[in-house]
Amino acid sequence: MALAGTMFVSNAEASEGPSFTYASASYMQLGVDQSDSTDGFGLDLSIEMNELAFFRAAHERYSEGGLSADLTRIGLGLKKAMNDSTALYGGAGLAYGKLDVGWASDSDTGWQVFGGVASRLNKHVELYGELSHYDLFDSGETDFALGSRFFVSDRASFGAAYIFGDGADRLKIGFTFHW
Repeated sequence: MALAGTMFVSNAEASEGPSFTYASASYMQLGVDQSDSTDGFGLDLSIEMNELAFFRAAHERYSEGGLSADLTRIGLGLKKAMNDSTALYGGAGLAYGKLDVGWASDSDTGWQVFGGVASRLNKHVELYGELSHYDLFDSGETDFALGSRFFVSDRASFGAAYIFGDGADRLKIGFTFHW
């Protein structure tokens, strides 16, 4: 949701820092970098608990033919404002994965860690980069996400992200409600 956080320049137009309280729904595509990609959806929730801590949950579901895959992650994070418009953040939590292939099904519960940087460039644009790792089914997956949110009002934004993954890259396009 990272290492180049100091590259973002604070903008005097930034009315506030990055958003850590929101709910979003997204169209997702798994295997963007492959010829046989799979469509899916994503749901995200983040709630700022105080000026340092936040809770977040995310769910992704992909299905095609007799195959479906679900990934759910919940966690607690800490954030540190670097200036008025940029914050570094990191956290840890639980991950749950489920695979259904026709008549067979398997699921596993594991752990996750994440860290990143988010910057509100101005009142309409927020950029973020995040490095995350989760461990399920006796193996780990590391993702690096680059994303943006384009605010159409104080409470609504459209977003897009590209997630570089160990197994397959993912594309995410969605709508977010902020409060």
